[in-house]
Amino acid sequence: MQFRQLERIRRFQLDAGLIYPRGLDTSGTVVTPLYDEKLALVGVLGLLGDDPVPSWPTIAGLPLCLLQRGMRGRDLLDETVAAHDVQLDPRIETDSIAGLIALVRTGRWATIVPRTWVPETESEGLRCVLLAVAGAHVALVRADAEPASVLTAAFEREVRDARAVHS
Repeated sequence: MQFRQLERIRRFQLDAGLIYPRGLDTSGTVVTPLYDEKLALVGVLGLLGDDPVPSWPTIAGLPLCLLQRGMRGRDLLDETVAAHDVQLDPRIETDSIAGLIALVRTGRWATIVPRTWVPETESEGLRCVLLAVAGAHVALVRADAEPASVLTAAFEREVRDARAVHS
């Protein structure tokens, strides 16, 4: 999907997009790093147990719902667990992180999503475990042409200003 997004940006059909740039051909584009995603395992308290950070084999044994294969976030997750000689076999796959969180709230499922998508867990009886894996880099991408669209240029300026404040 991100391959098509990049191609549409190169053809000026899209002004910009948010991507996981690792492993993608970003030639002909300007890539502005935004942040590193932190992955979290989320489920109800009883489902996840008490282990501070469950092992990948333990996680693989949970009733998982995950993003569908072919989505960049899922592909990166599969690469990460494969490096630990584990394969995740979710019982449900969807293209919606909000849908995954809704399934987790039923109490029957666990998921792995970017931490920024996880609601306040304690008030909902959920447990959120930050996983000790390298998260994916998220970046803004636009065509390598000047001038950039007004909106894209403004967003890039805000990113630069925010970095200056936080450095």
